[in-house]
Amino acid sequence: LYYVAPTTGQGGSAIGVATSASPAGPWTDSGHPLVAPEPNPYNNSFLRAVIDPDETQDASGQRYISYGSYNGGVSIRKLSADGLTSDPTSEQQIAIDNRFEGANFWQHDGYYYLFVSTTNCCNGPLTGSSVLVGRALTPTGPFFDKSGIPLNTFAPGGTFSIASNGNEWVGPGGNVVLEDESGQDFM
Repeated sequence: LYYVAPTTGQGGSAIGVATSASPAGPWTDSGHPLVAPEPNPYNNSFLRAVIDPDETQDASGQRYISYGSYNGGVSIRKLSADGLTSDPTSEQQIAIDNRFEGANFWQHDGYYYLFVSTTNCCNGPLTGSSVLVGRALTPTGPFFDKSGIPLNTFAPGGTFSIASNGNEWVGPGGNVVLEDESGQDFM
């Protein structure tokens, strides 16, 4: 179970990990952050938002964790085989800051799809958060929208998956894509 500690002794958010033999628990915390609070290298602010973890793995079985927020963008790191530690030296940004957050991976037909929420998540009825998507051949990207524009550039792309319309769908960001037991995909 990857979870967010919104405030730590270092002053920023962190991602922790706990394990259990059952989804119902009890859970045992690893005792250390999987991703510790870190400076924001992308916009020169002191601490970035280390939130919204999602785990995926490539065809060779290498595990990865993505995380991040509007403040710092979405990054990815390699995970250890047991998923209890991450490698900070492998960190790279996969979706630009000040636009994307809440990343979720979905694998389909040889591609890794990166669904990301965009705009301000926390502005009540004015949120306008939509879900955009890009795809890549590996979990580390680069991720491109259907027009070939990457998600990690100054003028980022992203194909709308679910768009806010100001009425029925005010802020549908914060997505997860999953498959049920019959093989049907849902968001």
